[in-house]
Amino acid sequence: SIVDRKGNVSQHDPLSPDQIFPMHAPAINLVDTVLGNAQNGSPARHGAFAARVTEAACRSARSGANVSLDDRGNLSTSDIE
Repeated sequence: SIVDRKGNVSQHDPLSPDQIFPMHAPAINLVDTVLGNAQNGSPARHGAFAARVTEAACRSARSGANVSLDDRGNLSTSDIE
């Protein structure tokens, strides 16, 4: 279940096993990449995008307002203080 700010509850079907992200996959990929046995599955752009989403979530929590990101993960100009 997901509960939004207004208390509305959304019910969702449970995920099937093939839909659940494998918990240790990023760590295994890191080791395999360092050993030269795999390509990096977590490029820096993914981390940068995650940081932008986290920043937007923090701004939203502080202000109580929605904060938008554009398609590139940049804060919408109307949301920048």
